[in-house]
Amino acid sequence: MDFLIEEHGDALKCSVISLLVVAVTIISIGITNKITPIFNTNIYYRNMVLSNEFKKYSPAIKAEYAVYAEKGKPFDLFSVVSVTDYDGSDISKRALTEGSVDVNKEGLQYVVVSVTNQKGFTVSKRINVLVE
Repeated sequence: MDFLIEEHGDALKCSVISLLVVAVTIISIGITNKITPIFNTNIYYRNMVLSNEFKKYSPAIKAEYAVYAEKGKPFDLFSVVSVTDYDGSDISKRALTEGSVDVNKEGLQYVVVSVTNQKGFTVSKRINVLVE
């Protein structure tokens, strides 16, 4: 036995250390599985269906990232913003705006445009208006 330990001692030490590492890894995985909640495929599927339905039926607000208004001249926001429903029809009359543009004041201003279609889907978009 002494000869075996003398001849192969380092290899045996490495083997024991490897077994300990494997044991600790297996125990860690078991603890992690108890702590980490199981992925609920039903919730994922339901969210995916709602997301696809939203994409299919949501209205759209289209505008450039920044629009320009001339200082002192009247500015019609909806001349540079289009609001359409999922079928392409114009629903800008249903749109609500938060904020306003003061054309007598130079600088960057913003207005938030929101719209809810008849299916109940709502979208909002911030419109940056640069008055020059």
